[in-house]
Amino acid sequence: KNQNLIRIWDTSSERVAQRIRIPNTNVSAIAFSPDSRLLAASGDSGLAFFDVASGRKLQQFAEHQSVTGEMIFAPDGKSLFISTIDSVRQVDIQTGRVRSSIPYPSTPDGIQQLCMLSLNAAGDLLASVTDSGIHVFRVADGTQIRHIAFGDPKPSYYSGLISPTGLLIATMSVDSSISLWEVN
Repeated sequence: KNQNLIRIWDTSSERVAQRIRIPNTNVSAIAFSPDSRLLAASGDSGLAFFDVASGRKLQQFAEHQSVTGEMIFAPDGKSLFISTIDSVRQVDIQTGRVRSSIPYPSTPDGIQQLCMLSLNAAGDLLASVTDSGIHVFRVADGTQIRHIAFGDPKPSYYSGLISPTGLLIATMSVDSSISLWEVN
């Protein structure tokens, strides 16, 4: 219910500071810009950017309807990485154009379940955790520089992030265990 309403909370007052209503869509993913001035929201009607202070919609790009639940802004705030069924796309937030697309490695059944998307502090390494393993890509050219395959039985990870230096990845599984993985 209310999947088309985003509430932004003021944690000091514990009150809702802003309500952003997105008509005719179910919101599937949200992300703050690094300076917290913009909020990206994705859903059935595409990708939209909102001014956090006023709640006003600044941009809407209907062509980006295939976000599958993970989005993260680049550290410079000029682009947004969005996960789709088959790739991670870097989208220019002013024009909506895809700057680059990093395809997921293929699997025997052709399906990847993305659990996490993360950038290091410099924004030059992108890490994703899928049901087949951990993938680290160089953002500049989309080259996969590291793959850590999960053995059987495959763990059920639902969260993770790459360290600011890009040297470690932390993952958390459904049993609350945390694993650290070296990128190099």
